[in-house]
Amino acid sequence: MNKVILVAVDASSEAGKVLSYAAKLAKLDGLNLRLLSVIHSTSNPYNISVTANDIITRNVTMNGEIEHENDHLLQNTHNYLEQLAHDQGLNPSDLDIQVLEGNTKQRLVDAVSEPDVTELVMGALGTHRLTGNLLGSVADYVIRQSAKTVTVVK
Repeated sequence: MNKVILVAVDASSEAGKVLSYAAKLAKLDGLNLRLLSVIHSTSNPYNISVTANDIITRNVTMNGEIEHENDHLLQNTHNYLEQLAHDQGLNPSDLDIQVLEGNTKQRLVDAVSEPDVTELVMGALGTHRLTGNLLGSVADYVIRQSAKTVTVVK
């Protein structure tokens, strides 16, 4: 199993700096990168996820019907991550790019606990700057809940 550095990014202005830092760290340590973005949703009790090889998400309604309402958002987010990687001089096809849907804090804690993940690199503040203090509420939660190293890039 190849070890990876998990890189959590959103659409904030810090995203490029976070990815650049993680790429340097991965190169020094000989590790791969997993680029992750979480689309916050409180209406996804199943924590459905999408990877580079599976861009379709399915929300099952109470009567068993399948909804595809977030496909466009998930695809756009995946495209954004590919462009972000390209802008940092990285080849997106060399990265494990994932877009997850669900509770952002919990999805990050779950993702960093995967056995192949050595650490998490993330920004200090995300796109919801009004909800956090000096250290964003997501970063603060993940630092407190993760058993692995969490590096916060400012």
